[in-house]
Amino acid sequence: MKKNKIPWYAQIIFELRTSKGLTQMDLAYLAEVSHDSVFKIEKGYSTGQFVTVEKILLALDHELEIVPEDGKSSAFKR
Repeated sequence: MKKNKIPWYAQIIFELRTSKGLTQMDLAYLAEVSHDSVFKIEKGYSTGQFVTVEKILLALDHELEIVPEDGKSSAFKR
């Protein structure tokens, strides 16, 4: 497996998981994703699918929020 640059959120997921005393297996079970997905995201082997990252964050009692870089305008426009 080739290791990519670890996405910024991988460190956050790792810190949230360990602060709750969860193993990767525990988190995978709670998020209803594979252990392999959690492992690959945390180690930078995968950025993870949007839905997978969202499930992981929800299992850690956090929500995924999309915010534009300027922090002002709407992320979704019609």
